[in-house]
Order: sequence, then structure tokens, then C-alpha cells
Amino acid sequence: MMKNKMKIFNTKLNVITKPRPRFAKGHAYMPAAYTKRKKELSADFASQDISDPFEGPVTILIKIFTNNKRRADVEGLFGCIADSLEGIAYYDDIQIVSLEAHHRKTGHLMEPMVYIEVHEHIQNLIDGYVDKVSKKIKS
Repeated sequence: MMKNKMKIFNTKLNVITKPRPRFAKGHAYMPAAYTKRKKELSADFASQDISDPFEGPVTILIKIFTNNKRRADVEGLFGCIADSLEGIAYYDDIQIVSLEAHHRKTGHLMEPMVYIEVHEHIQNLIDGYVDKVSKKIKS
């Protein structure tokens, strides 16, 4: 029977929206506040899972609860999280083939929180199973 591998992460750090790159002297860079928060999130996520990142396609479920007053869209918030999970849950965010994301502003009712499930994409499992069956049939 095929088993879907999964990694679960959560954090109480407030996530910020991924900004557009800045340009100076012909080079692109990300603002310092974003780079700092990305490193903090990465360290938090890395402390929760020491296994190797997934190598194939992944599916992500994410629930984001924020209490900041600034406007924040789910796509921008996810960009920050996706960058923070690189090298921890997967090697590159290009591996993300399916995404379900939810964002709620909680005001002062609760602390910020992010819950993330990263699953090995089911098609990857099916392909691996088909390969195993094919090899058995041929031998």
C-alpha cells in the first residue's frame, strides 16, 4: 500500500508579506526586514524537522492567522513562508505543484499563528508504485 509522506510545521512568529525586490547599482536585493523574518522563520521550521527535504513534487496546505493591521494578501504571505521552507521541507519552491491556503485576520483575539502541512505529491507516489509494478512484471 502506498503511504503519503508528510511534514508538519507551525510557528507563532508573525508572517510578513513578501515584498518586491529592490534595485540599486544594477543589483536586485530583498529588504532587510523581509530577509531577517525569513531567516527567523527558517530557523523555527528547521528546529521542527531534521529529516531531509522532499525531492519530488509537493502539495501544501497552509493556514495563516495574523493580527497585524497592514493589508496582507494570502499570496504575499505564502511567498514569505515558501521561501522560508526551502531546504527544510523541499529543496526549491518550484517543487510545489498544489497549494491550498487560508488567511484570517484575528485582530487582538489571538496570537499570530501559521500551520503548514507539506505532503509528498500523490502523483509522485503513483508513478513510483507503477514503476515498482512494471519492474516486477518484467522480471
